[in-house]
Amino acid sequence: MARLLIVDDDLGFQNTVRRMAERLGHEVWTAADGRAALKTFRAHPADVVLMDVYMPEADGIETTVKMSQEFPGVRVIVTTGGGYLSREITLDLAERLGAFRTLSKPFSVADLRAAIEAALRGETADSPPGAPARTEA
Repeated sequence: MARLLIVDDDLGFQNTVRRMAERLGHEVWTAADGRAALKTFRAHPADVVLMDVYMPEADGIETTVKMSQEFPGVRVIVTTGGGYLSREITLDLAERLGAFRTLSKPFSVADLRAAIEAALRGETADSPPGAPARTEA
């Protein structure tokens, strides 16, 4: 199916999502923060990046912006369980700064599958059905 990079500092959650993605047939790499994500992506370009927001070293918003600049067209799905800003504000900000899709934690296998498939088709969260794919972030 697709090559995924899962970026999350919560190793338990990271492993759970990795198993979910592998059961869906995806090849998976992982990183525990934004800095490691950039290094991993350079070595193993992924079709889709699943990026947590609140992480040490480099957070998910900052890393999404950097990835979008360095790798135009990268398809990032930003995830969060909340933090100092509400989930809604954080996820809206992520979309405005280049995320293709967002997922609020916890999410189901069906939610993950739908977000990955939409990102692979180039559909953003605000794309109307049947709209042309977005070609760059």
